Amino acid sequence: MCCPARVLSRPCDAEVPTLCVEPVPGFRAIFRLLSDETIDFDIDLYELWGQERLDVLCGFLRAIGRRLDRTVFLCPEGAGADVAVLRYEPGGDRIATRHDR
Repeated sequence: MCCPARVLSRPCDAEVPTLCVEPVPGFRAIFRLLSDETIDFDIDLYELWGQERLDVLCGFLRAIGRRLDRTVFLCPEGAGADVAVLRYEPGGDRIATRHDR
């Protein structure tokens, strides 16, 4: 088992470690351990067809947010939280769209 402190204390020019998680068959999240302050991961939107898969994604965001007791943002690649498409809000224990305020 790898120690997180060891992974995050790697040299600046070292390859970024990744962790692939598959909550259900055919739906993957690839975590990129870029810093010890944020959790960055990619998902393939082509794997999210239908309500069932959207529910899996929302459950995944909710599980991360509940565990960390933090807001989790789903943003387009390269964008910041201000343009998040979905977000989990721990205060209301809910998933919201960018249009919900």
